[in-house]
Amino acid sequence: MASRVGQQNEVAYTLSNPPILNSSDIDWLKTSIPGKTFNKLTLLSSVRPNQKTKEEVYASFQSSSDVFVIYKSRYSKIVGAYFQDIFVRRDQTALYNPDLGSRGISTQTAVLGVTDRTTIEQSSWNESSYSQAYQYDESLQTVVYNDRGQLHFNLDCIEPPLTPSDDQGKDFLVITDPGYSAKNLTGSPTWAKQDQVDLACVQIEFYHGEQ
Repeated sequence: MASRVGQQNEVAYTLSNPPILNSSDIDWLKTSIPGKTFNKLTLLSSVRPNQKTKEEVYASFQSSSDVFVIYKSRYSKIVGAYFQDIFVRRDQTALYNPDLGSRGISTQTAVLGVTDRTTIEQSSWNESSYSQAYQYDESLQTVVYNDRGQLHFNLDCIEPPLTPSDDQGKDFLVITDPGYSAKNLTGSPTWAKQDQVDLACVQIEFYHGEQ
């Protein structure tokens, strides 16, 4: 067990959910975000389908900054995402869109290919850059995106029922930077369209990076 989780003071796991990450993954994540070095990763929540509600999972990280999302799908490789700032109440953010029922924060983000040791940041960072994390109010489906990639995921690791004409609510990874491939980062044998890979959630972990 020790070889899988690294030092005990860095991460703690529940017996029901084996860890997604090994110690090498954890070491890489600590320096995966350019300009940042994290001394410690604290596990906030680990969820498989039918274990926790989306509200319980959201509560685990809603007050945390420097959040890493680690996503294990049906494919062979681990992917994830990072966002820097704390989600704020919808009435406190100019990015709240009442028509769409969504709230967002403009923040530093990255899409991560954990297995491939790949960090896909926004092209450049400033307060008006195309780099955000947002959620839909009702479903709490969460999206971390920038101008080079996006990760869409459901907090409870369960996709809602979908119609053939409506793919909102799917978990998927899409890469828009021609230097990378969602197919390669996930280990998927195929992709859906425009370098988008639809994911099926096996387990998600949320971490807080401490500097």
